[in-house]
Amino acid sequence: MVDPEWRGFRRGPRGELCWNGWAVFGHILPRIELTDFPCYANGVTADEIGQTADTCAYVRDGFVIEWFGKGLCLALGDVRPLI
Repeated sequence: MVDPEWRGFRRGPRGELCWNGWAVFGHILPRIELTDFPCYANGVTADEIGQTADTCAYVRDGFVIEWFGKGLCLALGDVRPLI
């Protein structure tokens, strides 16, 4: 049974669109997102070498596509300073 607070379309705690408590994008439909990846001056992304976004002074444009918890992340574009 669906919780009455989650009936129909609602926004989840992270702002995602949900239908009866299930995330519509990333669960029923693929989630596609354009984002900034933290990286170092040489373009190596922070996640690749185990660092966090707080330790990086540069970012690159990125593309994420995810479906049922499996996905692909691509860092694209030029390196630019984090403002």
